[in-house]
Amino acid sequence: MESAFRSGGTDSCIRLIEEKLKQLKMSPVNVAVVGKSAVGKSSFINTVTSLASDDDAAAPVGEFQSSLNIRDYVHPRVPELKFWDLPGVGSMQFPKETYLNDVSFDRFDFFVLISAGRFTEIDAWLGQEIRKCEKKYFFVRSHIDKDISNDRKAHPNSHNEKALLDTIRDDTVEKLKAQGFSDVPVFLISSYDRTKYDFHRIEQQLVEELPAIRRNAAVLYKRSAIRDMAQVAGRSLCWPMWVYSALSAAAASVPDYFVSVGLFAVFVFHWSHICFLQFGLDDRSLEQYARVTSVSWRKLQELVRRNFEERENKTKRWAVMAVGIIAIPAFRLLAGLVLKQYSPYLSDIISTATAFVSARLLFGLMLKVPKKVALKNVLG
Repeated sequence: MESAFRSGGTDSCIRLIEEKLKQLKMSPVNVAVVGKSAVGKSSFINTVTSLASDDDAAAPVGEFQSSLNIRDYVHPRVPELKFWDLPGVGSMQFPKETYLNDVSFDRFDFFVLISAGRFTEIDAWLGQEIRKCEKKYFFVRSHIDKDISNDRKAHPNSHNEKALLDTIRDDTVEKLKAQGFSDVPVFLISSYDRTKYDFHRIEQQLVEELPAIRRNAAVLYKRSAIRDMAQVAGRSLCWPMWVYSALSAAAASVPDYFVSVGLFAVFVFHWSHICFLQFGLDDRSLEQYARVTSVSWRKLQELVRRNFEERENKTKRWAVMAVGIIAIPAFRLLAGLVLKQYSPYLSDIISTATAFVSARLLFGLMLKVPKKVALKNVLG
């Protein structure tokens, strides 16, 4: 984004965003399979991709076979779905404290959170982190065949498979509701028999969710890209801000106070205009924003105007600018008069430095206003 902004400003950045959005429409949806170690993540991937665990291309299965490499597996019938076998949370190689960074957690479009046995603190934590990324997930309760086998052995006379499945499902749903995840679908599966329980249903629902996942990925990318563009625009103004501060300090040193105020006012208003253009708040730039944000140009224009023209915001902005224009040259003149009795050279140095620092603070404050408006209105 930075190189695009340097080469062509807002225009170049918008073109880059549009190209990336086209790529997102054509690229597979990245589904991360997450959970603790030994809950059946790799087995799930092998089953959903129609691979046997001893196939060369299969995900390594077993407590001592799990791979430390994060790799992808494409669905054989739905190539738009790409599954990523993530390491278990809390292992020695992937401790919980660094797990999110270690696996680049936020780069995935969707998640399948797999758990075996009772709902754990790790399951709740992963669900919360997924929501922080503004992504969705399915909750999968694996090893159902083992649960049924164990219950049959423990209760040979009263065993009821349907009642057990209903109990497991209801308990899982309640645990998710308690964590604030009432909208998360729950699936009960055996990774070794895709014909039983909910395996077919989760495959079908993943395919049905594809359009929504793509839309969400596009929205999140737009927000991230426009936020990055605003950050780059702000950094690109750092050097000009120092230049304007130096020029303003020079203007404040003009002996005639009214001439000094006039020159300083020119720099202040010109700086305000530059910031407005640099953050893409002019009509031409808003038209380009409208193309990639799916928000009408007139609505963006109205939102920007409302923020700049709203009485409270406008009054504050004009008050800050007016105080700066009037006070900085006056303070420089006053400091010069007070310090002149000690040393003319010291007086010039201190008063000019004071004017420079004050102007730099004023321009920095003015920079924040259009940046805030750009982020608030374009990102929503």
